[in-house]
Amino acid sequence: MSEDFFTAKKEHKTYLYKDTITGLNSEYLFLLNAYTIGDTRVVYLRRFEAWLSMNCPQPLWSMSRYVYASSRYPLGRNVNGYVSRGKFLYYIAVYELIMRDIGLIGHRDDEKDPETAVFDMGEQ
Repeated sequence: MSEDFFTAKKEHKTYLYKDTITGLNSEYLFLLNAYTIGDTRVVYLRRFEAWLSMNCPQPLWSMSRYVYASSRYPLGRNVNGYVSRGKFLYYIAVYELIMRDIGLIGHRDDEKDPETAVFDMGEQ
């Protein structure tokens, strides 16, 4: 007896598209704007962390860079509180490093020369 479409064992993985990058980009711009005007609320950092964590291969809170940063410079429990401009900028830098580590930004094709990759028109 042969298997049909409904009874056949499925051997492949299915990947669901999730648009979490749009929100991540919006929140990152929001963080930069908040820093620019001096509005350094903890809730902004926490909100960005939630978006970033959704785009990481493992939870943000278990990543070594984040663990180090949060143990050295904790944000505190009061999400409605403020942090210094220096601490706010420090966390923005940590987020950028994490995004680079996991390939969300700064990723390039290693087979191409980074100075010419943008202008490569291919063989003519």
